[in-house]
Amino acid sequence: MMRKFAMRGRSALAPENTIAAFDAAVTRGEGFSFDLRMLADGTLVAMADNTFDRTTNISGPLSSGSYADVRRADAGAWFAPTFRFERIPELADIIAFMNRCSGNGLALVHPDGDKIVPAIAAAVEELKAGRLVLSSYSPSLIAEIDRAHLSIPLALWAGPDWKEGVAECGGVLQSGGALSAVILPAEVLREEDAHEIEAMGLELYLVGDDTQKAEKLGAKGIVSE
Repeated sequence: MMRKFAMRGRSALAPENTIAAFDAAVTRGEGFSFDLRMLADGTLVAMADNTFDRTTNISGPLSSGSYADVRRADAGAWFAPTFRFERIPELADIIAFMNRCSGNGLALVHPDGDKIVPAIAAAVEELKAGRLVLSSYSPSLIAEIDRAHLSIPLALWAGPDWKEGVAECGGVLQSGGALSAVILPAEVLREEDAHEIEAMGLELYLVGDDTQKAEKLGAKGIVSE
């Protein structure tokens, strides 16, 4: 059965990267993806941008942000008045949500410094239910997470040069590494790519809404925009 992930939650129904958006996805029988970034004080938060400006009522770069900023920010009023006071979720909040609903989460980890992997390792110890996949555009970050031995599947977001990225990731699951999937935009995926990914023992996830192509090429997951 193909896994379905709503990108940043059901962001047409609730503000992106919030528990409300993730809940809207889970209620519809879907998983959810979320962006994961680190603030200056080590707090891990779900935010797509590198500033607070677009999706909260505060401004400034995340690189100088803190837990205090997360506590005072409103991440929902920009979307609709009914979501006023929706919080920026920390990774701990997302894991607690997954434990309650046994949801499927796909984290897109941004390479925000050398402390992000130890912080993720500490947080995921609390994951008791559901299924979390850690992913990144950065092969070197995937390799670093691999070396942390977190017993959590890893996935590489990639493009046409996906094979070079896979080679830098620290090894695929069937060869003793932790990489278990490649995530590709539907528009760049070719049939031969799908066959090569399968031959490597990796799962294929598609980004986009082309469910027909995903099924035809044997994708195990689709991340819907």
